[in-house]
Amino acid sequence: MPFSMHEKESSFKQKLNRGELVVGTWINAVKDPVIARLLATTGLDYMLIDAEHSGQTMSTLTDTCCLARECGLYPMVRPNEPNDLKGNGRIIDAGAMGLVVPHIDSAKQARAIVNSIKFFNGGTRGYCGKTAGSCFQKVTEEIMREEDAQTTIVVQFESVAAIEEADEILSIPGIDVAIIGRGDLAHDMGLSGKPTDDRVSVQVERVYEAAKRQGKVQGLLCNDLDGALKWLGKGITFLTYGSEMGWLQNAYTTGLKAIRAAYANK
Repeated sequence: MPFSMHEKESSFKQKLNRGELVVGTWINAVKDPVIARLLATTGLDYMLIDAEHSGQTMSTLTDTCCLARECGLYPMVRPNEPNDLKGNGRIIDAGAMGLVVPHIDSAKQARAIVNSIKFFNGGTRGYCGKTAGSCFQKVTEEIMREEDAQTTIVVQFESVAAIEEADEILSIPGIDVAIIGRGDLAHDMGLSGKPTDDRVSVQVERVYEAAKRQGKVQGLLCNDLDGALKWLGKGITFLTYGSEMGWLQNAYTTGLKAIRAAYANK
C-alpha cells in the first residue's frame, strides 16, 4: 500500500515502531480538508479526526485523510460506532491509516475491532479492488499485507472496568497504542469534570504499567505544555497535543487580551 502518490511508507509508523516520540493533534470541528495541508506545515506526525463527537461524514473523512497523506501527515479516525465492524473497514478504505477506538470494554470487543481493519491472521476486513486507501492502485496480496503492517490501532481506556482488563486487552496482536480518555474516566469514577485529578492519574499509570508489560506504546491527550512535559517524563511516546479548536481559541483569546490591554494603557 503506498502511503501517498509520493511516498511508499509513512515515517510515522517507522517512528512508532522504533519507540520514538510522535506528536499529533485532534481535529474536532474543522471538516474542510485544507486543515490537513495547514497542519502538515507545522511538523506534526499525525492527526486524529474525531467522528465520535463531530459532524464528520464519510465524504469529509475521505477528503481529509487523502490530502493528509499527500502532505505526509498520518491520518487516523475515531469512529462514531467502533462496534460497526464493516464500518471500520470502510473508514480504512476511505484513506484513514488507523482507528482510535473509544470505550473499549473487553478483550473480546477489542479483538473483533482489530480484526475488522486487518486482512490476515484472523482479519475480517472485506476486499475491494481499488480504494482511496490504496491510492486507487489495484489491491494485490502484497498490498493487503502492506496495509495490515501500516495501519495502526489505538485503544482508548475510559472506565475502571476496562482498566481491570488492561493486560488482556493490550496482549492482543495488532493493538499498537494505549491511551486514556481522562474525561470519561473521571466521570466513571464520580469525578466529573476533573480529568487531571490525582485519582484519575493513578488509573492512567495502571494502564501504562500494563502497556509496558505487553510491549505497547503509551499515549495521552495533553491540552497544555506543562501537562505534555509531565507525561513525557513518565514515558509516553504518543502525544496528542490539543486540538485545532483549542489552539485557535487559545491563540485568539491570548492575542486579543494583550491587544486590548495595550490599547487601554496607551
